[in-house]
Amino acid sequence: MIISIEDNVILSGTLAKDAEAKSFNKNDRTFTIYNFSVAVDKIRQDNGEFKTIWANCYSWNPVVAKLKKGEKVFAVGKHEVQTYVNREGVESSTEKVNVDFVLSQGKSSYTGGNQQTQLPVQSFEEVQTEDLPF
Repeated sequence: MIISIEDNVILSGTLAKDAEAKSFNKNDRTFTIYNFSVAVDKIRQDNGEFKTIWANCYSWNPVVAKLKKGEKVFAVGKHEVQTYVNREGVESSTEKVNVDFVLSQGKSSYTGGNQQTQLPVQSFEEVQTEDLPF
């Protein structure tokens, strides 16, 4: 499920793989950004086939590193379009969600029905925004 209100996005789906941490230095400080993708529920196309929607996300919060592949997540953030120049010198763009808040709903466990086992919810630690490099 994806709900979009202006630049705000609410999405619910399954984590495609463990969050990937990337660190960099700026002004003698080290910052880490966490990238992850969420497979949102499949939608039926005009031809009757189902298609998965992939939401590329990132967050500055280290709690995201605890999220694991296969977890059901509920995330809230801002929709962004980022432009860049690719290796061929052509300007391209990509869409991402800058996640402010995420809840883990645990991993699905199917035992002959549509039952789900719920794991404890992971909460965010507060991040001081004045320390971020943007």
